Amino acid sequence: LVPSSAVDSYRTFANTAEGRKHIINGFNTTFVFSGLYEDNYIQAYRHVNLGSNSKGQLRYTASRRLRADLNVSSQHFEIAENENSLLSALSGFLEAVGDNQSVTYDLSEIGVNRASFFTSLYADSFQWDVGGPLSGVLPSFTLPTAAAETIEAGVLSFAVIGSDGYMQSGGLE
Repeated sequence: LVPSSAVDSYRTFANTAEGRKHIINGFNTTFVFSGLYEDNYIQAYRHVNLGSNSKGQLRYTASRRLRADLNVSSQHFEIAENENSLLSALSGFLEAVGDNQSVTYDLSEIGVNRASFFTSLYADSFQWDVGGPLSGVLPSFTLPTAAAETIEAGVLSFAVIGSDGYMQSGGLE
């Protein structure tokens, strides 16, 4: 594997009719069991700590999955280095959501082969997920009282905002 940028960890697995098999998470060494299954995949992850304060920390994660090509001696791949672009595109997003305002977002210029936007908020008492197209307007809405109070108190376990390549035409394959 020849990545275009630093890789923090890898995962390998085989896709089978019974689901994923031989899942291996590692940092320096990866294995693909090519004689057992045909659909072997390698997934690489890049993590960047963007800062922290008393309320928590802001982390960026990029990943890239590719099918293992057993006919070549090395595979080249790119992992996105777009944390600053993503941060800029999402500035004001959480503030608008927290103030029950509609918010316009546009992640269409962040990365390649992206197809959808997602955000998730997690706490001990709830999980809230929203998905949509790469650009659009998240309308003003009112969360249930318990969820709004949890957000106001600043006790979210974590929040995730990003884009991915799923939901492209042709299905999830």
